[in-house]
Amino acid sequence: MNEIDQSAKKNIRVRTGVAIGLVALLIPGIVFGGWVLFGIVAVSLGIAIFEIMRSPGKKIHWTAWVVAYLFGFLLTFWPLIRTNAGAAYIAHQHGQPAPGFVLEESFVGPAIPFIVIGVALFLFFMIAVLDKDLTFRDIAYLFGITMLVGFAFQAGLFCRYAPEVFYAADATYSIGGKVGQELVDSSAFRYGLGGTLFVFCVLSSMLNDTFAFFGGMLFGKHKMNPRVSPKKTWEGFAFGVGGATAINLAIAFALAATGTPILPILDMSHWYLIVILSILLPFFGTLGDLVFSLAKRGENLKDFGKLIPGHGGILDRVDSHLFSFLGTMLLIALFTGGWLLW
Repeated sequence: MNEIDQSAKKNIRVRTGVAIGLVALLIPGIVFGGWVLFGIVAVSLGIAIFEIMRSPGKKIHWTAWVVAYLFGFLLTFWPLIRTNAGAAYIAHQHGQPAPGFVLEESFVGPAIPFIVIGVALFLFFMIAVLDKDLTFRDIAYLFGITMLVGFAFQAGLFCRYAPEVFYAADATYSIGGKVGQELVDSSAFRYGLGGTLFVFCVLSSMLNDTFAFFGGMLFGKHKMNPRVSPKKTWEGFAFGVGGATAINLAIAFALAATGTPILPILDMSHWYLIVILSILLPFFGTLGDLVFSLAKRGENLKDFGKLIPGHGGILDRVDSHLFSFLGTMLLIALFTGGWLLW
């Protein structure tokens, strides 16, 4: 067993404090959802895109900043835009009044705006051609990482609102005798079960990170890939995946057994879906951490930002969570829609 030095002990205290602070900031969004969560997501996304645009370490023309912000926000909130604009257009075509604004119900699955992606790609490379300081590599990096982050933030909103969509269409489970939309509208659901999937994803990536940190610190001997992440070891990876998977399974099966599954499709009769999601979630979190580390190494960065002293910026703290959300959204789409995801 490795010895724990003073710097490691200090790092533990800092990591614990940062984790508690981030959870405290997220609680209002998790509990209340709605515009509270949308506000938290919008501010976090704005900071994340700022960190992305600063990461190449060179002056970037303001037009690229505008394109990046529009691209990121459109990707994240596209389900909301598509649902409401589409409903208003259909109502107009039939000479009917515009329907009421739809918020949570917009996030029913992955929404990929191919036109937005195509236009953003065209604009980014047009800017690169006209800006003498931007290289092909710079613009490809900015486009790719902005698309990844925007889509991952959309996945986070999906994970928060998917239970409302799924339970509203289901008549199997009830709380206090309420089912379907009546159940979704109840306080017990809105302030409890409605946020379970989101919490499950966040908790899984936090547990994976925690187990991996202590496993690597105490038993780490074999480096995974020093070029990407110098401190990560295979021992830490095994502890992280193993520990997080065990707790994921315990939580998901406990909720399913008590009649309040995370989603109606994650019940005891679909136990294999619970197993698949519980096992893959820690892998998603680890991949997110490594992918963003790879991006930082490519740009010669230690951290994406300095928002959190000693712990970098928004992207340095949410990298594993973003991939957990993204992987979960895609898995649920696969579980419900089969291979014909389109």
